[in-house]
Amino acid sequence: MSQNQVFHIEMKGIDIIEDDERVGRPRALFYNWAAANFAMGNLVIGGLLPFLGLNFWQCLLDILAMDLFVVIFAMTSLYGPRYGSSTMVTSRAVFGLRGNWLPTFLTWIEAVGWEGVNTVLGVLVLVAVIEKIVGHSASAPILTGIGLAWMISGTLLWSLLGHATILYLQRFTSLFLSLGFLAMIILLIARGMLFRFGFSQHVAPLAGSNVWGSWLIGLMLVVSSAPYGWANFSAEYSRYLPREVRPQDVIRNVFWGFAIVSNVVMIVGVMLSLSFRMADPINDLPHALPTAFLVPFALIIMVGLFSANVLNAYTSGLALQAMGIALARHKTVVVDMILVAMMGIFALYVYNFVSSFETFLGLMIVWVTPWTAIYVIDYFLDPGPYLPKELFIPHGRYWYTNGVNWKAFVAFLAGLIASLLFVNDYPLFVGPLTSWVGHGDFSLVAGTVVSVGIYLPWRAKAASATNSVVPLIQEKEIDT
Repeated sequence: MSQNQVFHIEMKGIDIIEDDERVGRPRALFYNWAAANFAMGNLVIGGLLPFLGLNFWQCLLDILAMDLFVVIFAMTSLYGPRYGSSTMVTSRAVFGLRGNWLPTFLTWIEAVGWEGVNTVLGVLVLVAVIEKIVGHSASAPILTGIGLAWMISGTLLWSLLGHATILYLQRFTSLFLSLGFLAMIILLIARGMLFRFGFSQHVAPLAGSNVWGSWLIGLMLVVSSAPYGWANFSAEYSRYLPREVRPQDVIRNVFWGFAIVSNVVMIVGVMLSLSFRMADPINDLPHALPTAFLVPFALIIMVGLFSANVLNAYTSGLALQAMGIALARHKTVVVDMILVAMMGIFALYVYNFVSSFETFLGLMIVWVTPWTAIYVIDYFLDPGPYLPKELFIPHGRYWYTNGVNWKAFVAFLAGLIASLLFVNDYPLFVGPLTSWVGHGDFSLVAGTVVSVGIYLPWRAKAASATNSVVPLIQEKEIDT
């Protein structure tokens, strides 16, 4: 019987999920990623696209192009059923036990960082909505403290219970958020507030030196905030699926749950931005809504942030374990929430660093891009045998050379450098070669092409060379 029960604390961490505990279904991944993408960060990203100097059709093309990367993201979930562990443990099969430490550390930074940003945004929205309802400035410090306690405690409880509870509740939150968001769209249309724009109009000058450059910046924004913002989180939510689950069922459920919601939310963000010049739809939108809908609006925002934040908290705890921190999974979640609470207190009462920190987190695309490309390619080229327990054993199958698969790691570093050369994360960092692409952001393409170009020929050759002996090894493993 599985120990992964709804409303019970999950005791499993990064240790391998045995076959008799794998009772999950691919459909749960659809609801999980649908709920996560109702996070209002997607509304904000959609609202930013017109401020790059793009019209509606150019923004729409950015969002549709993002779906190509959603397909790649969906493939990262395939490692969960293969090995039965979290993303940053299964990644050891590709980079080696030691070689994977850097991606694991960066994943932990990313997870905690976005969790802190979402927590602060949730508190600010709550305060703004309450002040709008009461019609004057409320006691902000007290209200802020209550909002922070609510965000922290809710995320802590949800992520503390673990995998089964997360996927169970995401089914209901995805339904609630779908109905709530649909009601908001209908209300905005009925009030004549969603189509107050021309489809070819521009609300800002071009961010790049031409349309192509601005469009590339937009593509980087939507991909880094949506599919590649989650690529290194994915296997933890598919690791309870049976080994024999069909890969196409996993990919289909992840893709459609992710793509449908992220596309709709971002497109609504674009339309609101073009209609009202809303640079920040979350804070500006309450002014376009009737007072009677402000409480439902606040609930939509808060539940959406919870749905995303709980995934950040769950992954950050597993990443801590993968870095070698000797704490039980539920204890790593407590450590995580203490850090997030400290970030929230500082941002809300001392100095609001959120905007600058979001810019820093956006720079994560330079390493996630090559890591994702190598991670996905290796899944399809690795002939096996697949030995989950050796992901934890020095000098085993995944030890490679002194714990590092240097070919994968060198390809990763080369792709990271290529991404840095072409990234445009203004004002934090602008790569020296962005002028080649209209001062846009070509990091997604450059990082992918370079890392794949280096890693693929070696991996394909190695897979071909070992393909004839693998069946004998796998047969021996089955027999034992």
